[in-house]
Amino acid sequence: MNRTLYHRMIHDTVHGSFYLHKLLWQVIDTPEFQRLRNIRQTGNTHFVYDGSNHTRFEHSIGVAHLCRVFAHKLRQNSGHDIISDRQILLLQLAGLTHDIGHCAFSHLFDGKILPYFDPDAHFHHEQASYMILKRIYYKLEPEFNHYSIKLEDIKKVGRLILGSPEKVPESLREELVWTAEDRQHRFMYQILANEVDGIDVDKFDYIKRDCHNTGIVTGFDPHRLMEFAYIDVSDNYSLKYLPKAKELIREMWEARAQLHRRVYQHRVVKCFDEMILDIFKLVGTEVVLTTSQGNRVPLAQIHHDLDAYLLVTDHILSHIRLMPVNNEKVAEAKRLLNLIDNRRNWPTIFSAVLTDTSMLPNNYIRNLIDAQAVAVCECHVADETIYYFFSKGELQAQDLNQLRQLYQLLNGHPNCTSLKLKLDLLAA
Repeated sequence: MNRTLYHRMIHDTVHGSFYLHKLLWQVIDTPEFQRLRNIRQTGNTHFVYDGSNHTRFEHSIGVAHLCRVFAHKLRQNSGHDIISDRQILLLQLAGLTHDIGHCAFSHLFDGKILPYFDPDAHFHHEQASYMILKRIYYKLEPEFNHYSIKLEDIKKVGRLILGSPEKVPESLREELVWTAEDRQHRFMYQILANEVDGIDVDKFDYIKRDCHNTGIVTGFDPHRLMEFAYIDVSDNYSLKYLPKAKELIREMWEARAQLHRRVYQHRVVKCFDEMILDIFKLVGTEVVLTTSQGNRVPLAQIHHDLDAYLLVTDHILSHIRLMPVNNEKVAEAKRLLNLIDNRRNWPTIFSAVLTDTSMLPNNYIRNLIDAQAVAVCECHVADETIYYFFSKGELQAQDLNQLRQLYQLLNGHPNCTSLKLKLDLLAA
């Protein structure tokens, strides 16, 4: 290892001690990257797993490290000239910044909050990651140029973050164009964000890190799996695994499924998600952020202003707590925040696990979602769909009738593998 390029040791709870390239440290030591310290890796899971307070900051550094480890392993397994030091540096830069575009509460913002504010936005954190990386590049252009990294290389890093042409948003189609070299060296796009089989270092890190911080036990060993990786020159330089890796790959998917069932899609976690979603709905136009340029941007519009977007982390709830109560929306948002601060989540009415949702008449779930006193959360784990029904307040007779009909439909149905009644509200 060249210690003039790789310095400042990291002591990581998952991967141990390792060095990072100087350029990566220069990116890490920017406000844009440091803000990831204030965005939890697993959202609201800390309400159930108290050790789950790790952030996007350490995950991103861990992924950058694994990008380098994996690339060197492929070089060792497939030949020294298969991947250059320059390609490895670009890959590490992509690993480091792949999540830099996450906003408050990560996937909750991507999947529910932003679509509520702007259903036609089709805006995701990977898009923001590329935009923020470009901003950092222009800020640190002399440092990037010192390592012969130009704007075209940053575009390549953007393509590495997205993983495939299909994931490039319309707004970036002319900027992030896949080249012939990209298509002929597919392995570069399968290390970080593998759109072919889903086996990538992003998963390697979050599976190990999330298991470590939640106490979930897994035998999955990403370093051993990397030993069986190789580049198939005859298939456009695709990343593949030897047959003996089959068991390790199965362990990876089992660990991920277990995290979804026990952690990410936990009933209480999803309830707090729904409560925070309601808070954002209430204050989307009430919270106004002032950027360094003097622009005043409502919370609901931050995806149109990168300066405002970068101001929003999980700490936005602290800002809402301090808001003066000048209307009913703010008063209700602060009431919900008080419930969260006292860990008084909404009661669960019942939950159901379905192997096939086609059995549900369309109006059943829609009517309940429209109900003011019911929150409906839909989650997907492997081939199953989980529904949680939460009571937000006093249920009206119409709500109760809808819930009873749905419960009776599911009770004993062969496509419903689990049905748990939590409240006696459904008693006739």
